[in-house]
Amino acid sequence: GQFDDPTILFVGDVEVVEVRQMDDDPFIITQFHCQQLKCTRDKFGNVTDGSTNSIQRVYYFWGLQQEKVGVVTADGQLLPPRWVIRDMMWQSMLALV
Repeated sequence: GQFDDPTILFVGDVEVVEVRQMDDDPFIITQFHCQQLKCTRDKFGNVTDGSTNSIQRVYYFWGLQQEKVGVVTADGQLLPPRWVIRDMMWQSMLALV
């Protein structure tokens, strides 16, 4: 019933590290850093650990791959295939506030 607050305040230094084929589809590896809140919330949204004033810089690597087919919305609109995160790793975290 608890989760890390997903709020991201800033994203910077986005870089494509590598592009490769995986299962005959492009697989893109990117790296970037972001500033995000460091707190844990319960299912009601109450902070149970950390603080909404606690900000950390996190360095991430994301592996992105495009879905094979698009999505049809409830009103019948066809949306093109999305890029989704297939793999994610954080390299380091640094407390800012």
